[in-house]
Amino acid sequence: MRSSYELTDIEFAKFKRLQPYQGEAVSFWKWVAKARNLDPKSLITNGKTFTGLPKDHKLPWCFPMQLKCKKKPVYAD
Repeated sequence: MRSSYELTDIEFAKFKRLQPYQGEAVSFWKWVAKARNLDPKSLITNGKTFTGLPKDHKLPWCFPMQLKCKKKPVYAD
């Protein structure tokens, strides 16, 4: 199940200083996910608060939340 989290004051300060360069926000959220043992691909955020799934969830999920699909989703590279 998806859990809710909140950025610490230090993380939020770094979030506010993010520059609009390619990949900077992605690397920030990967760092946040690693600190909490979350799957970085499952994070959904609107600023200081965010939700995510544990790193080893092994559940098929669709954006923005896990769905109970009748058919397993097919992923294309």
